[in-house]
Amino acid sequence: MLLLNIETLSDSELKYMAEQEQLEDWEEMTREELIEGLEEVFGDTSDENSPLFGNFRFVKGLTDVDPGSLSLPGVSPLPETYNETYIYAVLKDANWAYAMWNISPLKMEELMAENRRLCLRVSAGMQEYDIDIDYEDTCWNIELPWHGYSYTISLLSYTGEEKEDSDVLCSVGNIESPKFFFSDHIKELQDKNTFKLVFSSLFTKEGKLLRNEIVSGIFKEVEARK
Repeated sequence: MLLLNIETLSDSELKYMAEQEQLEDWEEMTREELIEGLEEVFGDTSDENSPLFGNFRFVKGLTDVDPGSLSLPGVSPLPETYNETYIYAVLKDANWAYAMWNISPLKMEELMAENRRLCLRVSAGMQEYDIDIDYEDTCWNIELPWHGYSYTISLLSYTGEEKEDSDVLCSVGNIESPKFFFSDHIKELQDKNTFKLVFSSLFTKEGKLLRNEIVSGIFKEVEARK
């Protein structure tokens, strides 16, 4: 079963499908007529009682071939792997980044033949930590424990437990973690109303501080300046 959003298809794709379904006068149809005609062929599942509704349509088959092998004009399947080794990362919020990577098949064979292991190295200034990963992994959520730094995330291979012989396969840098606003505005927290606004929702009814990296950082800044 193939799931399509018909209205997002191009005109050429709609005409291709109309031809395959042998719609009468499909060559002369407008885009709106093509969509309407195909919806009649495939059946409308916009009923609110349907598992999926709206513009989505279930299509049992556009042709007599298996939908998995269907080829629409201008559409090609994504490759399972790419012939290059790279890593990308984007900042999710002040505490987390999302990293994704790929190892070329040739490099993968080489690493596995040498029985090398993999890890992600997260570094910011003079601070760093490692995350051990498997060959099957291709993405990871990265914690950014030190705020106000520019991070670099590297994909490493190694053999020894201490990673003395680690090799950098690829890396991505300039992942900027924002600095706490109150790090440079500690005096503003002395205002009673400001303090309540910032912290009132961060404590339990028993007065215990909830797990929150930003709040913990503020308290550390305050303690350090006493």
